[in-house]
Amino acid sequence: MEVKIKLINPKCMPVRMSTQAAGYDVFTSKRQYMRKGRNLVPLGFALEMPPNMWAEIRPRSSFSLHGFLSR
Repeated sequence: MEVKIKLINPKCMPVRMSTQAAGYDVFTSKRQYMRKGRNLVPLGFALEMPPNMWAEIRPRSSFSLHGFLSR
């Protein structure tokens, strides 16, 4: 299966930080304050995946509970 990635911002390529990692780390494309709850975050890339595949983005650690300044 092939997943295509279109970079909108060249600094925002998802990165697998180790061979043991279950997923990839993603980065915001601009500096912004994250509030508790849901946030709309520009990631700087777009994915094209086959119909039988899905992607899920999860918060890291407790960042989504306490709010934080990204980048």
